[in-house]
Amino acid sequence: MLKKSSIFEKCRFGFTIIELFIAIIIISLLVTVALTLIPSTKIYENTRTSKIAQQFKNLEKAVQNYVNLEKPNSLSSLSIQLLEQKEYISKVPNTFFVSGINFVNGTAFVFIDYTGNDVPIEKLREYGLSEATVVGNNIRVELRIYKSW
Repeated sequence: MLKKSSIFEKCRFGFTIIELFIAIIIISLLVTVALTLIPSTKIYENTRTSKIAQQFKNLEKAVQNYVNLEKPNSLSSLSIQLLEQKEYISKVPNTFFVSGINFVNGTAFVFIDYTGNDVPIEKLREYGLSEATVVGNNIRVELRIYKSW
């Protein structure tokens, strides 16, 4: 004997609302478990390191622009306040310091120091600051400025 099927059984192509809700709940539980397994301190550390590395690079560019445009005879008065005043850079965190040394034989040195101790120098080097060194409790990037004017 042939079994008769209803019209509704032949036309059933999709999921029911209950099945969709169960799938969404399972996916949200999996995402929650995955996010709890990733330590938030690593995320914070990577974000902090990235910001500090970018700040170093911005200060390097500001110093280069200052030297190229102002053509100073001395870099001993160089500071973040001077760079901000001349609008070579906007607000810089107070954990950064910039200092310079006078030109000797056409070469001067500029030091960009970070006084915070919350970022490992190895991580900064991964972000492209291979010239970063540790001086005391500070992380320092040293720039050589050649006088060409």
